Amino acid sequence: MTDMTGRTSKGVQAFTLLEALLAMLVFSLAVIALVEAINQMGLAAVESQMEAAVQSRLDDHLLLTTRKLGAVAPGTALHEERRAITEARVLYNIVVKSEEVKNRRGERLADLYRVKVTASWMDDGRAQEKSVESLVWPPLHAAVSYQGGIAP
Repeated sequence: MTDMTGRTSKGVQAFTLLEALLAMLVFSLAVIALVEAINQMGLAAVESQMEAAVQSRLDDHLLLTTRKLGAVAPGTALHEERRAITEARVLYNIVVKSEEVKNRRGERLADLYRVKVTASWMDDGRAQEKSVESLVWPPLHAAVSYQGGIAP
């Protein structure tokens, strides 16, 4: 820059250079923050997809197990049953056990079973777990018309 006398002012040039460097620093920080935000969104999307897939398989295993109980003859005592299935790095533990339930009059309700399916997996170095459970009365499922490929 030149002043009124035609001389160049070195202080003004240095100030302009400092402004340019500061602007580049702010822009660089904004770009780094944006890249990190996009990365976190991607990781969250992958984690969400994994959780949705696990929840879907939990529901499938619960449904299939409850339908298989429909083939049990009424009055047949089932002891606790446990199964473990591994699919796509996820361990599914299925537990079926007899459930003692009484109605309001204190009468025991026969042939009720609790089915619990638990999924365990590692996600980004952290242990994850989800579970679903249901009470099942096998005669109800024995009466269901099996259409669409689902069989006891």
